[in-house]
Amino acid sequence: MNKKRISEATGSGSSGHFKVPLVLAPQDWKKDVLAPFTTPVSKYLNADLAYDDDVKQPLNVSNKLAAKIEKQTKIAAKKGDNDKKNPSGQNDDDGGNLNEHFKVNKNEYAKIIDNDKYILVVPLTHEASCKYGANTKWCTTKKLDDEDFVKHSEFGLLAYLIIKDPLIIKKLGSPKFAIFRENFEKKGEGMVYDEMNKEYNLPWLEYMFEKIGKLSDYNYIMEKYNQYFYENGIDKRDSMLEQLIRKTLRNFVKNTL
Repeated sequence: MNKKRISEATGSGSSGHFKVPLVLAPQDWKKDVLAPFTTPVSKYLNADLAYDDDVKQPLNVSNKLAAKIEKQTKIAAKKGDNDKKNPSGQNDDDGGNLNEHFKVNKNEYAKIIDNDKYILVVPLTHEASCKYGANTKWCTTKKLDDEDFVKHSEFGLLAYLIIKDPLIIKKLGSPKFAIFRENFEKKGEGMVYDEMNKEYNLPWLEYMFEKIGKLSDYNYIMEKYNQYFYENGIDKRDSMLEQLIRKTLRNFVKNTL
C-alpha cells in the first residue's frame, strides 16, 4: 500500500507563504548549531549577566550585588576551611551543630549569655548573623542579602537565643529564638521568632518558659537582654518612622531648592 510521504511543511506569516523541508532522519550537529550549549555565557555579545571559569567576579552586575557575592564567597570559604580542619562537624565555640561551622571575629558579635543551657548573642555583622542563625528561616540570615539584617540592626536590638539543653529544646519546640525590640518599644515589648520564623509577641516566650517551669531562666535572659539594650543606647536611636520622616524631609528640601 502506498503512503503519502510528507517531505515539507508549509505556513504563512508577515512575510507571506513559505515552505521549509521537513527532515525526519538523524542529522549531524554542526558547531554553530551547538553554540548555545557549548559557548560560555561570558562570550555572548549581549549577556546581561556573564560568568566564565577564569572570572571570579560576574560581569555587568551592580557593585552592590558584586559585593554581596564576594562576601558570600568568603563565608563559604571560611566554612569549607573549618570543615576540613574539623570533619566531625563539632564547632569550637559551642560544641555542636548550633551554628555554621566557620568562625567570625570576636568583634562581629556580642555574647551576652554563654552557659551550659543557653547562649544569648547579638550579631553585629551579617556574617555573624548567618553563623548564629544557621538552620533557621529568619530573613536576617539570608546569605546573599543583608538588607533585612541591616534594618533590624539599625532600628532595634536583634539577639539570638540558642538553647543547648536538649530537654528544654524539646519542651519549647525550637532550638533557637530571635528576639527583636524596636528602639521606641518599652521594656517587656518586642517580637520573638522561632526557628521556622513563626512570629509571636514577647509575652508568649515568657508564657512558654513559665509553662515548662523555667520562668527564672527567662527573667535572667531578658534582664541581660534589656541591660545590653540600654547600655548600648539603642533606646536613643531614631525609630524607623522617624528616620523615614527625616529622609523624606531632606529629599523635599533638596528637590525644592
